Amino acid sequence: SRRRWGTEMDVYCYRRSRLDPTPLPIEQLPVRAMMAPPGHPDFYSRTRLLAPGVVRVRGKVWAGAVDIDYVEFSSDGAKTWQRAEVGGKSGAFGWAAWHFDWDAKTEGSYVLSCRGVDAAGRTQDPLCDDQFNYTGMGSTQPQLVYVRVTADIETVGGSINLEVEEEAAKKPEVMEKAQWDGL
Repeated sequence: SRRRWGTEMDVYCYRRSRLDPTPLPIEQLPVRAMMAPPGHPDFYSRTRLLAPGVVRVRGKVWAGAVDIDYVEFSSDGAKTWQRAEVGGKSGAFGWAAWHFDWDAKTEGSYVLSCRGVDAAGRTQDPLCDDQFNYTGMGSTQPQLVYVRVTADIETVGGSINLEVEEEAAKKPEVMEKAQWDGL
């Protein structure tokens, strides 16, 4: 593809495979919603662990110069969707914050997803293997977060104390004490 760097880009395209004879042009960046995974990560499985109850799931959504219409949240692997609350964009091309209060009262395994829809009616791609492309450009399939809700989880705190982390960077013995204190 022919590119001119500076204040403008004439054209950019992506290929679905290395030898694809018909690259697809990208005329505008697509809408994209992401979430901060709730709960605590299990180191080995990367599944998030949550105690039962209402959990505020937070994220950001972006649609470039187009306004955000809404964000949807799913807790069943993108089969059904519910609307989330969306705030204002942080500028003409900025991200907007969103949140959804998920009632995770039933123990079990869940797959959380979110997707954005812009004012032009464009949404993220559906979940499917056909969206693969060689360079990873253009696919906006919803993020998937695997969660296990169980009353048996043991967590130490719900947030990170950044002051302790900054102090630990200066003094290794502080970090060792913080780890033993459960921080």
